[in-house]
Amino acid sequence: AFPKNIAGLVFRREVDVARDAVKALKKKGATVIIAVTHVGLEQENSKFEGDQTIAREVPGIDLIVGGHSHTFLTRPIRGDNGTLIVQTGCYLVKVGRAELDIDPETKKVVSSSDELIDLWPDRVGEDPAVKAIVAGHAEAVGKIFKTVIATAPVQMSRESDRESSIGDWMADCYRDAAGADVALQNGGGIRADIPAGPVTLRTIFNVMPFDNTLVKLNMRGSDLRAVLDHGAGIARIAQISGAAVEVDRSKPAGERLASAEVGGAPIDDTKMYSIVTLDFLTNGGDGYSVFDRFVSSETAGLFARDALGACARKQGVIAAPAAGRMKVREN
Repeated sequence: AFPKNIAGLVFRREVDVARDAVKALKKKGATVIIAVTHVGLEQENSKFEGDQTIAREVPGIDLIVGGHSHTFLTRPIRGDNGTLIVQTGCYLVKVGRAELDIDPETKKVVSSSDELIDLWPDRVGEDPAVKAIVAGHAEAVGKIFKTVIATAPVQMSRESDRESSIGDWMADCYRDAAGADVALQNGGGIRADIPAGPVTLRTIFNVMPFDNTLVKLNMRGSDLRAVLDHGAGIARIAQISGAAVEVDRSKPAGERLASAEVGGAPIDDTKMYSIVTLDFLTNGGDGYSVFDRFVSSETAGLFARDALGACARKQGVIAAPAAGRMKVREN
């Protein structure tokens, strides 16, 4: 989320919020409590407290309908407090049917069950009215999305903790479009790989589905160094163009760059450099508050997605750029 859109909001521990909600609902007379969450089942190294933690630490929840981790729970999980945890995966491949048997006298849940139901058309049929609506839009959009604009000889894939071929290509496209010294794409914003074969507008949309625009900033070398240092430390490492860095992700902020060059020369802390990136990041997304240190800025006036499309058309054959601009020290 853009930081300005969540200004003034306080984000508390999921467990604390759930505990307060249960208390408030019971005070209002609720006898059965169902929690709808989007924090994941329980993921290693996750910043979220997952459904299993909530079920364990917050008594009084009868059913948790979860999301975020895209888990297909073929069997529900029963928490320590008797809480039933269900989740249906993702992309509406399945729906779930949970049943709670409530004692009419005590108003308490005495038993519960859950099942996953496949939504394949050959099993559940199609709704004619919905099909007609979708068909009209699908035909119009499909013609545009099926337009072949380039070819990829080999697949260009994402990497979460190191330089990637698709990240290099995207950053190169931005730098070319804006005429900047450096370009930066956040790793988490690359939403799909580019498979080998024809590259269509749908391919580009899948890679960059967001309406992010390109912004070009002028920054001192010392501040550019801070940008690159931050990009090396976040969960999904930044993808760059025009710069070459060696990083140690185990180091604290401000100490991650073992070396940093722009245009083949070490970054001069007093020199001015131009960098193009996404408006999401210049607004503080992914923790890039360092972009506030820019000296001057200009909007490139271009959707990142359109820059990628134009770049693909221009190249005709999309080849993975030479690797080596982001070297990660192995510990």
